[in-house]
Amino acid sequence: MASDQDDIASLDSRLDSFLDALGPLSTVSSVARLVLELLAEDLSPSEDLKTIVRYDPILTAAVLSAAATGPEKPLTLVEAWQILPPAQILSAVLRTAVAGIDIQADQATSSLDRPGLWRHSLAVALISRAAAQRLAAHTAGPLEPKTGQSAETELAYTAGLLHDLAKLLLSTAMPKSLSRTWQLARTGGEDLLDAERRVFHFDHTTLGRRLARNLHLPSSLAKTIWLHHHPCQMLPEQSYLPLVIFADTLAHELSLGESGNLDLPVTAAELADQIGLTSDCLAELSRNIPQELDDAAQALALDEPAEPQRSIQALARVVANTTRLHAQLKDELAQQSAQLADAEGLSHRFAEIARQAAHKLDRKALDAELAQVAVGAAHELNNPLAVIAGRCQILAKQETDPQKKEALELIGSQARQAADIASELLGAVQPPTPSQKPTQLEPIIRKLCAALAGKAQASDSEVTCELPSHLPAALIDSEMFEQSLLEVLKNALAALAEKPGTICVRCRVDELQEKVTLEVADSGIGMDAAVARNAFVPFFSFAPAGRGRGLGLTRAKAFIEANQGRLWLRSRPGQGTTVWMALPLAKKG
Repeated sequence: MASDQDDIASLDSRLDSFLDALGPLSTVSSVARLVLELLAEDLSPSEDLKTIVRYDPILTAAVLSAAATGPEKPLTLVEAWQILPPAQILSAVLRTAVAGIDIQADQATSSLDRPGLWRHSLAVALISRAAAQRLAAHTAGPLEPKTGQSAETELAYTAGLLHDLAKLLLSTAMPKSLSRTWQLARTGGEDLLDAERRVFHFDHTTLGRRLARNLHLPSSLAKTIWLHHHPCQMLPEQSYLPLVIFADTLAHELSLGESGNLDLPVTAAELADQIGLTSDCLAELSRNIPQELDDAAQALALDEPAEPQRSIQALARVVANTTRLHAQLKDELAQQSAQLADAEGLSHRFAEIARQAAHKLDRKALDAELAQVAVGAAHELNNPLAVIAGRCQILAKQETDPQKKEALELIGSQARQAADIASELLGAVQPPTPSQKPTQLEPIIRKLCAALAGKAQASDSEVTCELPSHLPAALIDSEMFEQSLLEVLKNALAALAEKPGTICVRCRVDELQEKVTLEVADSGIGMDAAVARNAFVPFFSFAPAGRGRGLGLTRAKAFIEANQGRLWLRSRPGQGTTVWMALPLAKKG
């Protein structure tokens, strides 16, 4: 018994670590845009906002999770609306919507139909509710306020909406890996859950059960998420669980959305018979649900493009409204001493959301605007500087007075240097279009490490290169990669100027994610959080004046991102800095 308990605890620990790595829940991008545009106009839980939350599985989970932290544990959204104060509803919804803006780049490189997953979850919810209504037609059960639905009907809808909760999270955090499991099931004839265990070491039902518990969702919902792939006769006494299994099967047969499942072991007709639905009811559902699903999907804008610029503009207005409301709320509640403690917590939540939103706005909107300004400035400066440098060169050749000649040469030299800076800035904020080809990384890495090793030895430092025995080709522009790596290595060597140390270059290959990640770690002086945040800002330099222009890492990051890669760093004072480059692998064959 103790051994079994230890095994369960170990599994839960590994599941928690995996979930931590996946990051927060985030809704699909078009839904995030709708939410932000609604909140930009009215920072309150309006009926339109409630409709979106009701149709969206991730937003529903976020609101239920927020409500579950109190003494009451709501089973449905209707109950959650009654329990939660408006500010807490907004906090849960806004946090999830803000997280949804980040996934644009991921989706551009993945074939996964993420809106299709949303359609599938919504279809299962609608079928579950409709089937529950038919079965309860002659039963006088308690009705939910404002909806006219029985509590059991609403619970069936919610259970259907959240049944694939872990799969929705995986579609955000690991779209390529999830797509890989679908491919294994389709081309290899492998059961989907087996394919997931092979790729993730867990299937989505086990992961979903733990996720539901971590979100404090009702145990009945956690069981549905966990058991919806089990045969009906093996299920515990849960009236809505067989409904969800039936709805999942019918949605698959009607091709409503996408879930990765292939042939299911039992037909919808057989399941309908098991739960007591007539063939007429089944035919009615098959006729009516597709149109209901289209209407609901239209309400979520699932078929519309993400339009990130609209999301960013709406986010800017939400930030202003949230910050203003935070200040107003703090002033009002400060006058009510009995509620001051609760007010502080609520104010901090709004402040945190405002900071998160402002951070995303800075990264997505302001960086883009500053880049445009920098590009324009670089273009405008280059031409007159080139003219000045050329004229000075001509005049210097004609001048016979030594002092005037020296002055003209100095002016020309400074003009050329200024033109070089403008050109470097232009290249950093608007890199050239890359010529991406399958490129062997090892020769480039070893060449640059060897060149750096000589300089490092002169200052009693060491450069090591640890590469796997077979490093596959990356799909990159080789010149841009070489320049980027050179800039990173130069920065690493500069970090060792005050204290000799080591620079270690490593590589790891992730065939599943179709990327290779290069790591450059130095044992130098490191950076504090404030300096690290500005490491990629143009002209920002941690080095003393005159040691560099502060464009090296800016240019390196721009070059890598132009090749559909990613460059980031982590640093601590006195412990050194590690820079990572993630690059796309070249297709085999």
